[in-house]
Amino acid sequence: MSQIPVGLQLYSLREACAKDFYACIRQAAAAGYAGVEFAGFFDQPAKEVRQVLEDCGLKAYGAHVGYELLLPDKIEATMDYHADLGNRRLVIPYIWDPYRETPEACRKTAGVLTAMVETLRARGMETGYHTHKCDVLPMRDGDAVTTAYDLLLSLTPRDFIMQLDVGNVVEAGAESGPFFRRYPGRAKQLHLKEYGRGTFKLPIGAGDVPWAEIFNYAKTIGGTDQYIVEVESYWDDPAECAAQDRSILRNMGV
Repeated sequence: MSQIPVGLQLYSLREACAKDFYACIRQAAAAGYAGVEFAGFFDQPAKEVRQVLEDCGLKAYGAHVGYELLLPDKIEATMDYHADLGNRRLVIPYIWDPYRETPEACRKTAGVLTAMVETLRARGMETGYHTHKCDVLPMRDGDAVTTAYDLLLSLTPRDFIMQLDVGNVVEAGAESGPFFRRYPGRAKQLHLKEYGRGTFKLPIGAGDVPWAEIFNYAKTIGGTDQYIVEVESYWDDPAECAAQDRSILRNMGV
């Protein structure tokens, strides 16, 4: 089985990106990452960003793209930018409470997400949703207990990406395993982030995320083809934190 490549979510270097976006892309390459996932573009032209990636030997693993930018009035311009960038994965980082805090809201939102999937698919692109604590907390749906994430996934096409953030799942007191089992093949991307003792301010391996189990699911039933490190809270300089996580993963055989 081929090795799953590891990218860096540039939100990890968010303050530095606002000052020198291209320098942060180069830092990701220097730390040994194979690609990046974007969290904004700081008004830079897509083709110029693409050239910086190529110069660094990096791939565009995706981007976190706001829900509103994938609605009918903005999705064509959004797709055009990402086509110029050479990026095909436009994952929604967060869905506001009114759109997913009740089963009824989730069902309505799933219909909107399905339309997004179909529009993007016609351009060779994909979307999905990144998990937060709120998405995997129990939600009552009539006599059943489910989660917002389950409702959204069960009511969207199979090519809607289940972008599990394994640290956020642990923060919620939940487990990633059941999601892998319920939605096999849909975890094309995983966000790797540590959590433990009430904080994200930890390097990978120093908290409560069951890494061996996560990697096993990814390789066997997840359909995972990209790991993406996200450093949300810092225990050192942000760039050093990102470099440390890459080194730790390498020592884990990842």
